[in-house]
Order: sequence, then C-alpha cells, then structure tokens
Amino acid sequence: MSDKITSVIAREENGNIQITFTIPETIINAAKDETIKEFAKDIEVPGFRRGMAPIAKAAEKISQAQLIEHSLSHLLPGALADAVTENKLKIAIYPKFELISAKEGEAWQIRE
Repeated sequence: MSDKITSVIAREENGNIQITFTIPETIINAAKDETIKEFAKDIEVPGFRRGMAPIAKAAEKISQAQLIEHSLSHLLPGALADAVTENKLKIAIYPKFELISAKEGEAWQIRE
C-alpha cells in the first residue's frame, strides 16, 4: 500500500469537477497523533494538571468526530493543493468536503 494520498478526478458535464481522495492509514495515524497532541494541551483529566495528562488518557476525552474532523483539517489542504497542481485545475471557490469512509484500520475516502 502506498504512503501517499491519492486523488481521482471526475469531470461533470456542467464543468464541475469532483475529486475523491484516498488517504492511507499510515498518514491518517500520523495526523491523528498530531491532533491528539494538540488537543491534549487543553484537556483536563482528573488527577493531572491541565495539559499534563498522558496522551492515552487525553485521547479518551476526544470524540471520534473531533479527531476525524481536526485530522482532516491537517491533511486536506495539502491534498487539494497537490491534486490541483497535478491536474492543472483552476478552483473558483474553496470546496466542501464529504467524508465517504473513515473506518478504523482502513484508508479514508473523502470527496470534494
């Protein structure tokens, strides 16, 4: 399996372009780790000073939705920039992203 975010471009008749990104698990895990470290600085865990709890304890306080959303905010701007450059696209507005699949232990798929 590749350690690179891949994209597939679909051109619609009306001129719109749809990009589907596949993000490998290794990249996802790295982004999740960064997200947990960022969030851990502000999480309060009983028995520990604010921001001083072990990462595993802090991770328990982060919802799956927050973890996915913030991880994607780290990954998608770069993935979009790469897809635009590789395919010589011109974007009129910043796209809305739709999460297709984000199963634990699998590559994620996001559609723009």
